[in-house]
Amino acid sequence: MGSDQRFRLHIEPRELIDRVHFASEARAIRETLRDASAVVSTIDINRMQKGKEIGDISLEIKKMPNADLESLVRSVPNKKGELVYASSMISSGYISHDSLLNYQTFIYVPKLLSLDQLSALFERFSFSGVHNSAAYIISYKDGHESYVAFYVPPLIETIPKGSVSISLNELSARARSAPELSVGTYNGDRRINMENIVDAWNRIMANRAVMSVQVVRDGTHRLYLTHACGAPQYVVSINGVSGNAPSVPIPTQTMVMVDSKPDRKADRYLGLNEEGWTDEKFVGIDG
Repeated sequence: MGSDQRFRLHIEPRELIDRVHFASEARAIRETLRDASAVVSTIDINRMQKGKEIGDISLEIKKMPNADLESLVRSVPNKKGELVYASSMISSGYISHDSLLNYQTFIYVPKLLSLDQLSALFERFSFSGVHNSAAYIISYKDGHESYVAFYVPPLIETIPKGSVSISLNELSARARSAPELSVGTYNGDRRINMENIVDAWNRIMANRAVMSVQVVRDGTHRLYLTHACGAPQYVVSINGVSGNAPSVPIPTQTMVMVDSKPDRKADRYLGLNEEGWTDEKFVGIDG
């Protein structure tokens, strides 16, 4: 990944093309990258275009074809470099948040506020908001520099319940010695009962009627907002994920709102299993 400190994300076009296993019919991204200086994040492009008149810059948003979207998602590696979505079934559409679980324990308030920047970028093109947004390729040009960003809706995994076993064993051992986790929130400390989470997951494991669960992999804060509003969210659903889960998934109502993230990574993700993490930014997806 590029080292340009001006950007939240920075990948050379040639490097991005080498990283993504493009299907033969996936041509839109490669064609857009021909004249680009770099792949950056949507937040970077919004920062650059803010306050500028459309006549002074070139700013284009076009829908990302399914073949290109699937190529990006299938090329996301985990910590070991494995492509855990290579053989997955990938689809897009609206989903209700009610049954979704989450890998992290917290909602970061500054991240919620930053979503206004993304909404502002879409509103410039009269889009109705990120909850309705499909995948888009965003092109920006100002003078001699041109940049490309990808907006990808939240990623929802359908994972086999057995993939949580390593993390669940880790959390079970922790909960036996300390049943509750105290997290400092924006309005005081709040306790997460890890023992209750373990008990709930043991019931899931014992229930033969439940073979899999749906978990938010990327887009936790976007989904939290739409959940709070009672609205459905447009997402990318990934069914058939290989590898182990990065943590024990928890319900949305168990998460806590914080203005600073918990210091320990093991408090951010219960039963942390580092090898289960995927790297969406490797292919230019910046949630």
